Amino acid sequence: MRWNGVFLIYLAAFPIFLAMLAFVFEPDVRSGDASAGDALQDRPAFPVRKMALIGVVTLICSIIYYVYAVNGGLAFREIGVVSPDELGRITFLPSLGVSLGAGLFWLVNKRLSEIAFVLLLALVGIGLCLIGLAPDWKWMSLGVLFQQTGVGMMIPTLITWAQHDLPVQHRGRGMGVWTGCFFLGQFLSPPIVTLVQAAIGTMQGTFVIAGIAAFVGMVIALAVILRGPSRQPAVS
Repeated sequence: MRWNGVFLIYLAAFPIFLAMLAFVFEPDVRSGDASAGDALQDRPAFPVRKMALIGVVTLICSIIYYVYAVNGGLAFREIGVVSPDELGRITFLPSLGVSLGAGLFWLVNKRLSEIAFVLLLALVGIGLCLIGLAPDWKWMSLGVLFQQTGVGMMIPTLITWAQHDLPVQHRGRGMGVWTGCFFLGQFLSPPIVTLVQAAIGTMQGTFVIAGIAAFVGMVIALAVILRGPSRQPAVS
């Protein structure tokens, strides 16, 4: 097939859409207990400061998230991997780290949800730095494994945090803000990477800078956890 034939995979959205029509439904709050109805009627003020924090963190995480997704092939080119077929073979297994990260999120979040932030930023930081410092494709594929495992945890961790911290009356609007911030990060990531690459000189060097940024975020998250009161896991 031609290079753009791969985009036919998005046709998978149609059976998913039909399955959603058949099986996904909106719960009838009126048939629930009285406390649920009272909670919907008693609307607190929208938590602007809390939502701003969630939005900023989501934006930064999204920018880091898309560093490899958009520029991974360019980093591999700098170590001599230029064939798309060869790149696909090398990154196939490491890319399964996304599923590994999703499972790791499930295990960690059941016990202490805040640790998921620290762990995912550590994994992403290790992965990006390995990609940036890799002398050959073997080391770079190891970095991809770490990075993909971290990003596999990222989206569910961010969503769980937002859902847990926002009042039920404002979760719909809050998740709209969250989605906007995440996709704004997708838009901003390529030009930011381009600016850093122009200053550093190489794409691999840019990956190292992104990895350091992830480590800085990890340290901040750990400091917040150690200073703040302990909280219950967001998912039981």
